[in-house]
Amino acid sequence: MFYQPCDREVIILIHFHRKNAIVFEKREEINVQFYTKINRSLGFHGTPHRSMVLIMPTTTCVVQLTEWPPFVVVLDEVELVHFERVHFQLKNFDMVFIMKDYSKKTLSIQSIPMAELDPIKNWL
Repeated sequence: MFYQPCDREVIILIHFHRKNAIVFEKREEINVQFYTKINRSLGFHGTPHRSMVLIMPTTTCVVQLTEWPPFVVVLDEVELVHFERVHFQLKNFDMVFIMKDYSKKTLSIQSIPMAELDPIKNWL
């Protein structure tokens, strides 16, 4: 397995060089590569677990992968995004992701700087 860090890049890349081939699109392959584009300009700081981290939106997810545990929200599974504690006298607000499957637990990001509210709304 190889990982290409995304320093000064717009793509996060992971590459597997396998000993045994797998069938992919009717062809046997020993090299398998996954990537996703990120948009650093849409990144924002928040607290999904215990510490303040940089959270990055991708084309299909909102992720934080630099600290354990990772935080991943698949946007196709989200029904509604709710902004809490949005009061312009406060410095921070919270964002809650409500899933389409209401039996799943909501996911939240706390302590997002108030300056990020409009960019996040525009992106969503």
